[in-house]
Amino acid sequence: MASKTRLTIRVALVDAHAVVRSGLEALLARHARIAVVSKASSIADVISNEAASPPDVVILDAGSLGSETREIHRRFPMAKLIVFGSGDSEEEVEVARAGVHGYLSQSSPPAEFVRAVETVYGGGVHLSPRAARAHDVAVGQSEREKGRFALLTQRERQVVILVAEGYTSRDIARLLRLSVRTVESHREHVARKLGIHTVAGLTRFAVANGLVEAD
Repeated sequence: MASKTRLTIRVALVDAHAVVRSGLEALLARHARIAVVSKASSIADVISNEAASPPDVVILDAGSLGSETREIHRRFPMAKLIVFGSGDSEEEVEVARAGVHGYLSQSSPPAEFVRAVETVYGGGVHLSPRAARAHDVAVGQSEREKGRFALLTQRERQVVILVAEGYTSRDIARLLRLSVRTVESHREHVARKLGIHTVAGLTRFAVANGLVEAD
């Protein structure tokens, strides 16, 4: 039983329409390796469901790009993000530049949803050719930053996001239920790993990696 649990891909479904959520759940439920652990109209509802397991993959409606994606990165920094949209060309490019791991349109065949979940969970990217080109440009521009980003632990990534959003160490300690000394220690580790020693520098780094949006 323990082995099966480790092989299960935990998926959260976020869409404003209940019928869409139910349809996706029914589709994914056919595959033994995929388990829908949460479905909600917003990522806030996913977060509030403390009984649910943290998702490995989040499938999110394209209309929620922006604040929703930032919240996903903050709360589930290790989760992979797949956006489900209309297939519009401008939307595809916007999605690719938002740092997501996958993009599916409303016309995508059912089997593609399963392939996308398995691909991004395994560390790959599942995008349309047009979105993939935009993604490659974005990756090329920030490859160095992403390499450094991989050095950070999950907790350090959370600290980077909160620092970039203007929170003080005391604020972060309260939000993450840590001591101020522990937060300062995480900030020191981040500075050493990234070679970044200012709040402005961390903010630029967070924006480059899609963790927060530029003002």
